[in-house]
Amino acid sequence: MTFVYCDAALANERGHFATVCRFITGQLRRHGVQVLVLGHARMNPDLAVDLGATPFFRHHPNAVHSNDPLCGWLETFFHAARVTAEDLGRLGGFTAENLLLYDHAKPAQLMALIDWAQARFQPAACPTIVITFGWPGGLDRRVSPDGTASWAIRDPRMMLYRYASQMLRAPHAERFVFAAYDPDVAAAYGFLLDRKVLVFPPPNQAVCQPRERIGVAQPTVAFLGEQRGEKGYGRLPGIVRLLLARHASIRILVHNSWDGLPEVSAELRQLAAMDPRVECLFCTLTAEQWAGVLGRSDLIVLPYDQSVYATAISGIGVEAIANGIPLAVPRHTTMERLLADHDMPGTVFEQSDEAQVAAAVGSLLAEYETFAERARQASLTWATSAGAAGLMQAILHCRKRPRGATIPAM
Repeated sequence: MTFVYCDAALANERGHFATVCRFITGQLRRHGVQVLVLGHARMNPDLAVDLGATPFFRHHPNAVHSNDPLCGWLETFFHAARVTAEDLGRLGGFTAENLLLYDHAKPAQLMALIDWAQARFQPAACPTIVITFGWPGGLDRRVSPDGTASWAIRDPRMMLYRYASQMLRAPHAERFVFAAYDPDVAAAYGFLLDRKVLVFPPPNQAVCQPRERIGVAQPTVAFLGEQRGEKGYGRLPGIVRLLLARHASIRILVHNSWDGLPEVSAELRQLAAMDPRVECLFCTLTAEQWAGVLGRSDLIVLPYDQSVYATAISGIGVEAIANGIPLAVPRHTTMERLLADHDMPGTVFEQSDEAQVAAAVGSLLAEYETFAERARQASLTWATSAGAAGLMQAILHCRKRPRGATIPAM
């Protein structure tokens, strides 16, 4: 069996794309599975070597083809779907024994995979195509007093998931598997696709050396990742000021691999210039550097937009659990569920405003040894129940395999 890993957003170390690919394909290769990795056509050459990847897809999922104010989003969708299907059409040698995984598909990539499969293969000869979802934003879940759930779409582009799904004909649908890395995300995409969406364990696993955090004299409070507006980046200067004023014996680490909201970054740099307890790290990190940053973090704070992250998973939150780092997260989000599922190795704030986030961090610091021990235990549980091994076993278990084919043990 050849396992084909696809991600048109796989271009550099920014975001979750390279991290997820590294965990999944590393697990497969360690067990002797032949892997073909297909990333963006202009992916970083060093990253391509590191991942054993082939630069391939011409259209990045975040690229905009048309800026027309009325229908540009539709023109972009059809252009991206067509170009991506053409790219897939350049692949040869597929049989029903192969397995193709597309990680975190947007509507155009879903449409391209459906078009390619239905044009290229008879259903019985089609490889198993596993598609995961998880891009945030655009969908709200509402629960009435009687417990009935309903959905509301804020971003019209999300409707294109349903459009693409409806193009999948029944005979070929048997060859497709849809999944997400969180139950709430799976429910949201189940609504969007009007199809069953499975829940897979996230592939993340520990990357830093275990460290005794109990008794740390000056804990490092960290804000990490690709910071954007929906992640509360605009609130960080206010949160940092409150934390500095209330807690003398802390350090604050702000990392950002994105170059948006430069005025916020400038304000944070000014705070760092005035107080040596603040460190700003504004750059994209290598895998080794990222492991080092996680290793230095004693508490990770996620002041995220609750409406967005009610149906979106946080890669940083998952990495914190995997690496035994306590968390402060907003209520009514997938991160709150993540904490609840692992004996609460962190605190929850009701609203993602500056005062409540700072107060939640303060309550965690006041009982830090308790939360640090819970986080350590959560990482041990994670190592045996989630991570790349659990994910690959789940994927291979649902593979539509020809008679007599075997599944390698993960």
